[in-house]
Amino acid sequence: MGSPVVRVYTARFSGLSTVEALDRLREVSGLTARGRLDDDRSEEFGVRRLRDTPGTPVMLRLYREDGRWSFVLTYQGDPPARELLESVRTGVRDAVAAAGAVLDEEL
Repeated sequence: MGSPVVRVYTARFSGLSTVEALDRLREVSGLTARGRLDDDRSEEFGVRRLRDTPGTPVMLRLYREDGRWSFVLTYQGDPPARELLESVRTGVRDAVAAAGAVLDEEL
């Protein structure tokens, strides 16, 4: 059985309303696209693997849940280095701004 998945960072944002903005957000944050803006259900809209060591992945995902958008950074095994976490935070802020969205909170 593998290590538990730990959520280490969440950024919630609003104002993402066009396909072009979603595409720009995914491009700037380096996410592989998943889902479409006009999908009715909440789901994952992008993913980026930041550490691919077997058994200790670090993943950045983009979600829409009940109309609310969020980036979520998770890991298994060893926690990511502080430098990686700061790089992700900066990248998320840059991506949200590039998409014309508004960062509501970071946890």
